[in-house]
Amino acid sequence: MVSVTSYLLSAAALTALIASLAFSAVRLRKLTLPTWQGAPAHLADTIVGVSLLIWLSELLGLLNLLYAWSLVLSTLLLAGALAWRTRAPTKPASPAGGVGVGSTPPCEGCGGQGLAPDSETSLRPEQRVAQGGDPTPATGPAGQNAWSLVITTAVVAVVFAHWGLTAKSALDRGVFNFDSLWYHLPFAVEMAHSHSVTGLQYPETVYVNWAFPQNSELLHAVGILLTHRDTLSLFLNFGWLALAFLAAWCVGRPYGRGHLTTIAAAIVLECHTLVVREPGAAKNDLMAAALLLAAIAILVNAWAAGRERQGGGDDSEPLSLPVGWPLAVAGLATGLAAGTKYTALAMAAALTVAVIALAPTGRRRAAAAWWFLPALAAGGFWYLRNLVVAGNPLPEVAHLGPISLPHPERLQSARPEFSIVHYATDTAVWRHYFAPGLHQALGLLWPLVAAGAIVAALFMLLRGRDRVLRWMSA
Repeated sequence: MVSVTSYLLSAAALTALIASLAFSAVRLRKLTLPTWQGAPAHLADTIVGVSLLIWLSELLGLLNLLYAWSLVLSTLLLAGALAWRTRAPTKPASPAGGVGVGSTPPCEGCGGQGLAPDSETSLRPEQRVAQGGDPTPATGPAGQNAWSLVITTAVVAVVFAHWGLTAKSALDRGVFNFDSLWYHLPFAVEMAHSHSVTGLQYPETVYVNWAFPQNSELLHAVGILLTHRDTLSLFLNFGWLALAFLAAWCVGRPYGRGHLTTIAAAIVLECHTLVVREPGAAKNDLMAAALLLAAIAILVNAWAAGRERQGGGDDSEPLSLPVGWPLAVAGLATGLAAGTKYTALAMAAALTVAVIALAPTGRRRAAAAWWFLPALAAGGFWYLRNLVVAGNPLPEVAHLGPISLPHPERLQSARPEFSIVHYATDTAVWRHYFAPGLHQALGLLWPLVAAGAIVAALFMLLRGRDRVLRWMSA
């Protein structure tokens, strides 16, 4: 049980923290991306807000000052400083060179011109046609058909409700997910108790999970500091579920297909392996996935905005990603994901190749800087800690070709370490392990789900209308 006073103090601290971070994130986004609006703007706000919380927590933890009062005070001071810095309204400056650094992502029903919905609908039909727009007025927000919005909302609600069943079970009897009790929450509790992010905790002798990146655990530690219990940890993944849906919507938004991309994401988010493990737990798989999807969404919308500023009518023209703040925000999201799970590094590397390839010729070094520096700032702390402690940013990697890297010696070994490729032609393994596992994870129609993902990626890779879509498919 918790006293009324303690409950009210925790609620006030949580409200102050969220409100001040939201204010700071919106102000910073308006300073850097002043013309962005709607769903992409909200997505960027969220990424910036999470980054600010991670940075403040890491800084305080380095100084052994990670307390609830210090964290709330620092967020309030940051919000106050930004309010003072931006107290006088300023006219948004046009980006140099017309590369669309702060361009508004086009939205459905806006004629593809990057206009706000209100400004577009104020045009006469013949003016919209002249600008390449649809002479028919939008039938719903951002031009979506009303029925498509109703169906999309219903699908999202079903996923949230289904996730709620698992969360309700955890709320009744406490967190029961194995990984959460094994190391996710112990790491978070250690940070909250020690008020530091430099200490290490060794939960076992087989795996080096003490070296895992811990952005997710740091957020859980913040919740524990504010409430003195793990209650917020039961619901944190619902925030990442919402972010995943928002990012999915933003991927299809420039093409008037936000409802379809959202439903496609729902198919994955409703799979059994996520429904029974992510809600009501401290698992971090969804956090990493949602942030990577957010990075893709920002890149797609930045491309669409740059396309309009460069007058791109068809993909044969030499279009490129705008070099500037949109790349920085996408880099932030990617870095946050890499600072959450090792497995995000592969996708981060792939996105890096895509960003450099899509950057303007002659500005690829600048694009790499706009991308890499925010990514390193958002996710590099834990790898730097490993380098200092173990002499290796990835202690699990013992060898780099013929080079032996510093790594901790295991006191014992688990099962033999074979890759999935090793079993690719083993029909017995497929029959007894892989197929039943895929059935359990993705449902009875798992072959259709897997084939659909592969076919869609190949189709967009070969026939995608924009280079950015083809690269994202790759």
